[in-house]
Amino acid sequence: MRKDGHVQIRIPAQRKAAWLDAAGGRRHLSAWVRASAEAAVVAGVDPGTLRAELAAVRRELGAIGNNVNQLAHRANAGLGIDRADVARAAAAVDDMRQRVSIVLRVL
Repeated sequence: MRKDGHVQIRIPAQRKAAWLDAAGGRRHLSAWVRASAEAAVVAGVDPGTLRAELAAVRRELGAIGNNVNQLAHRANAGLGIDRADVARAAAAVDDMRQRVSIVLRVL
């Protein structure tokens, strides 16, 4: 597709730095912005909707984390739950929550 349109936007320097980092450097920023905008168009999801959905996912991960903590409590009480599995699950949930939080801060 021929690229004959031009779009110019102003963003805070801090946001530009974050975009450059996400894009992998200045040479890739335009392509990254185009791909991000196109993905939103193709997916039919506006940023506000995406933000709400990610917030819901974060809440759900919090609930799952609470369940994992209850399992850990049972394991500590000697009720036969594999502690290593519980620790891995808890770490995975925490990692996912942090990743979603980072995305939410960027939006």
